[in-house]
This record gives sequence, structure tokens and C-alpha cells, in this order.
Amino acid sequence: MLLLERFIGALSPEEIEKVRALKLTAVERKVLEAIVATHIYSKVGVETTTKQLRDTLEMSQVNLRFYSSHILKKAYSTVAPGGGIALLRLLAVRGLIHNFKNEIREQEKTIPVEHAKDFYFTAFELSIGTIYSSLDLACSRDLGNKYLSLVSPPSLDDTTAVELRLRQAEFLQRFTMQRNRSRTAAEFRSFLDGVPERLNGTGHKYAHYAFADAESYYKLLTNSASPEVPMLINRMLEILPPEIETLLPETRDMLQYRLIQQYEHEDDPERIFGILEDFFSVPRNDLPMRHYLQHGYYAMLTRRIDRSKQIFDAIAPKVLTKPPTTNTINYYLMMASHYMLTRQMDQAKQCLDDAANVNIGKGKHVIFELYHRNLQLVYYAMLGDCDFCLRIIERNLDWLRKGQHDILEGWSSTFHLIVREMITAFNLKRSANQKVLERMNRYKKTGPDGMMLLFYEELTDICNIKKAALT
Repeated sequence: MLLLERFIGALSPEEIEKVRALKLTAVERKVLEAIVATHIYSKVGVETTTKQLRDTLEMSQVNLRFYSSHILKKAYSTVAPGGGIALLRLLAVRGLIHNFKNEIREQEKTIPVEHAKDFYFTAFELSIGTIYSSLDLACSRDLGNKYLSLVSPPSLDDTTAVELRLRQAEFLQRFTMQRNRSRTAAEFRSFLDGVPERLNGTGHKYAHYAFADAESYYKLLTNSASPEVPMLINRMLEILPPEIETLLPETRDMLQYRLIQQYEHEDDPERIFGILEDFFSVPRNDLPMRHYLQHGYYAMLTRRIDRSKQIFDAIAPKVLTKPPTTNTINYYLMMASHYMLTRQMDQAKQCLDDAANVNIGKGKHVIFELYHRNLQLVYYAMLGDCDFCLRIIERNLDWLRKGQHDILEGWSSTFHLIVREMITAFNLKRSANQKVLERMNRYKKTGPDGMMLLFYEELTDICNIKKAALT
């Protein structure tokens, strides 16, 4: 795929119109309009290969790359005026790793020697912060080594800091996208246990910041309720290195948001939504899309359905990118939930299908597959297709048993068993087993448990209405 195609696919409709308004030659205009058309077709499931694009334009591969490269530079200047780090930040945030690496090579050619150290440090930090499905560790490692080569001379603390950032990125990618979580966590823990000895007695802010960040993510993912996580994040805010504060000013906002996320381990979705609403009521530096999705999620969880739709509509242009990311899948699943809560079942089915058809190319993305299976069960239960629901339940429980999905299995298995009990009780015209139903109430009202509790309430209401109609 051409870099221009990738870039156009990651733009909002408004940004695409800005690019189309560029002053171009007749040939450039033809190429751009053809690529925009392929992007529009892809939205309805019609993919266009580069060969098909060449045939449409009656252009050789060399000429197509030549013209698209010229258009891309103009498009960059429109969407990220001034280029430089601002452009790299845009490409990293949107997961355009191929464009990011190419732009690094271009900027390396003209970067002044006195700015090279800051350039490579910033590029390195941006590269490890990109969405995990787009993470390229080889690229990050290369940028980290180039940064270290400009530190005169690099100390053990410098190399430890860079190694910490790389190992953390690798841990997050493997843990969030693959199934063998226990081994991944054990390997990362073994590495972290050896770090304090290397940092003993030093005042190197970047190294200590990197260590606190790595520890906070390890503890968050292996024990989400760990009281040490907010302590570590506060520690990072206290020792935020000047170079990060200056070169990556969005970092402080992101750390403050991570502190807010710790409230999710409380059992009070109303309080969490209020905190998020206050946080997003003032302009913020661009945060990863998953934070905005979380805002909409808690609006839904507190039954502020109209507000959740406003939030999802506002971020849709930035989430529905091409190539897609894990945020794309998450968005479709949240919209499917929204449509089911508002009984717009055709739209809900379309979102479930869209989520299933997203291909981001790396890893198994178990957590999203799990959410999809749960929502598919809810969808058919709400339609009243009891026989098909029972088949889905058995299939999904078998999948959960075979997959060894660690912490994910508990609440999802319980939800499936509860729905099976509800359907069986309804079919036999009897009351559901109270002990079975009480199992659902032991789960939190927040996080993934919260959404299943919400749908449990919805399905209970539906069953009660149908029972009343039969009596």
C-alpha cells in the first residue's frame, strides 16, 4: 500500500477535504482523487490493490510512486503545518508506523547536528508510545541507539532507561495482544527485579521515570486494583524529566488521565463518569483514542445514552481510520452496545459484523474477541432466539475453557452461565435459580463486568415483560 493511501485512510472527512483543496497539477489531482475513491470504497468493504489503482490511472508503478510522494508532502504540510516533530507525533498517534519510519528517514537528512539529540529522543519516545498493533520494536530500538550515540558519553543509567522503555513496550504489546500472558509477565518481572541494583544511588531522572512507568504498567496489568499504581504514577509526575516535559508536553496530561483511570477499580461508575466529564471539559493535548472511548463507555454504563452517542460521534472520524487499529474494533463494539441499549438491533448487528471484519494483522486480540462473543450472545438473547443463544453459550464456554484466558475467564463465563439459566428458566416457565443469579451481583459495576451487569439488567427486564405477557 502506498504511504499516501495509508495517510488518507487515517484522516477525518474534514482533513481529507483540506487535502483535496490543495493546489495540484492535473496529474496529481487525478492520482489524489483516485486514492480518495479507494478510501471511500474501502468503507463499504471494497478493497483496491495497488495494481488496480495503476490500471485505473494507466500509470506505471514508478510514476505512481513519484506523484503520490509529491502529493504526500503537500498533504503533510496541510494536516501538520510546519512538519518536524508535530508531523511525527501525528503519525505515531494514528498508528501510521510505515509513514512514521519513512518520515524519520526524511527528517534525518536535514536535522541540524545541535538538534539531533532532542530529535532522536523525541522520536524514540513517540515510537514506543504508538498503538501496540502498530508498534515496531526494531524501529524503536534503532532510534534509541541513535539517541544514546549522541549522549556524551552514555552512562549505565542512560542505557538502562532506553532498555526499560523498549522492554516495557514489548511487554505491553505481548500482554495485550497475545494469549500467553503468564509467561510474558514472568519474564518482564524477572527483568524489572534486576533494575534497582543498576539504579542504586543515582539521580538520573529519565531512568527512574522509566522504571516507575514500567513498574506501574506491570502492576496494573497483573493486578488492576494494586494500590501501588497511583503511587507510581504520582512519583512519575514528581520526577517528570525536563526533556520529556519540554519535548513531549502531552505527557503530563496523559499521566493525570492514568491517575483518573485508577478510579475504575472502585464500584461507583457515576463517580468515574463525573471525573471523566470534568477532565474532558477543558481542552487537552491529544491523548490516545482509547481514553476518549473510555469516556463514552462510562456515559453508557451510567445510562447517559444520548451523551455517549455525542462522545462517540465526536471521535468517530479519528477512530475509523485506514489502516484500522484496536481502537477501531473497540469503537464498533461500543457502538454495538449503544444500539442494543436503544433497541436499534439492525445497527447493532452491523457494528458487530464490522468489528468481526476488522483485520489489524498482528496478534490474537483476545480481549476484543471476548467482548465480541459476549455482545453477540446479548444480541440474540434480546431478539429472543433462545435456541441459537444456547448454542452460542456452549460454543463460547468451550472456547473459554480451551483458551486459558487468565483473568478474563471469570466474569465472562459467569455471564454466559447466567444467560443460560435465564433462558432455561424462561423456556420451562419457572423462576430462575436465585443462587445462580446472585453470582452476577458479586461482580463490579465498573469495567468489563459493568457492561455485562448492564445487559444482565436489560435481559432480566425483557424476560419479565415476556413472562407477564404469557400470564
